[in-house]
Amino acid sequence: MRHTAIICLLLAGAALPALAEESPIANTWIDQVARTGAAAPEPWGNVKQVYTITIGAESVVLEETAIADLAAKLGAEAHNWGEAGEAVTWACLSRNAETLWLYSDGEMGDGKVTGVGIDVRDAAPASARCGTWPADMNADLGLMGIGMPADVIVGNYLTGQPDEYGWFGSINLTPAATAPFEIWQELTFRANDEGIVNAVAVMQMTGD
Repeated sequence: MRHTAIICLLLAGAALPALAEESPIANTWIDQVARTGAAAPEPWGNVKQVYTITIGAESVVLEETAIADLAAKLGAEAHNWGEAGEAVTWACLSRNAETLWLYSDGEMGDGKVTGVGIDVRDAAPASARCGTWPADMNADLGLMGIGMPADVIVGNYLTGQPDEYGWFGSINLTPAATAPFEIWQELTFRANDEGIVNAVAVMQMTGD
């Protein structure tokens, strides 16, 4: 009887569905932007708004700069999670509640930076394993944003007004060097209740 009971317990345990592991950066600013896309209205723009990103002394070229190399130069480490369509590579720097995110789509990004974001409202979770963002290291995403009124951003980037969560954004399409591909760039912003931007992100993907 004892052996039968043990076998029944083992079978019951095997029948239970495996719990899905949650991404270490789940629900962070960069994760939400990557998974939901920009709150951008049509018509979409036809001029890319972001050309050069600089972090400290390093220049970042979206879809070209290797995220692992960049992270190492900034004193951080690139991390990987997931498989296939769920895969993601990221690195981050944090100071108090401010987080600088580097993101690479694990399936399409090929280890290159496909997105950069700054969030000055929510601290990164410990599971993100961020490096330290030095007080004297500046990050310039090549666009206006943090600390500015939302209506100024809307006026300059052809975006829609913030939604009920404070999100708004712009999508820009430009021809890539190799036809018929296009460069798809999303600028996403989040404003607080007073209409001041407290998070920005730029994501880019080239495709047909």
